[in-house]
Amino acid sequence: MSKLDAIEKKLAHLESRFYSGQVRSIDDNGHEIWIKGSGLKFMRTVLKAKRALGKEALPKDLQREARLWSRAELPACGLSDMVKEICRGLIE
Repeated sequence: MSKLDAIEKKLAHLESRFYSGQVRSIDDNGHEIWIKGSGLKFMRTVLKAKRALGKEALPKDLQREARLWSRAELPACGLSDMVKEICRGLIE
């Protein structure tokens, strides 16, 4: 193993410990950002807000977070796909 490989392995290990419980996404400016959770709690919050607001637009903070979750790098599974799909639908 080369020194560079060893450094990359250590960096990956440190990042995984530091960002534990967080999901990588991209903000509106194209910068990497880390958000907490799986998106399910956010989806529940958004659906409640949408039900309460009816046809009115979601508040700006929820729209911003929906954009983050729509671009999040979630593990492939039915629930993650549903979170991303709902968030994409909210921002279009």
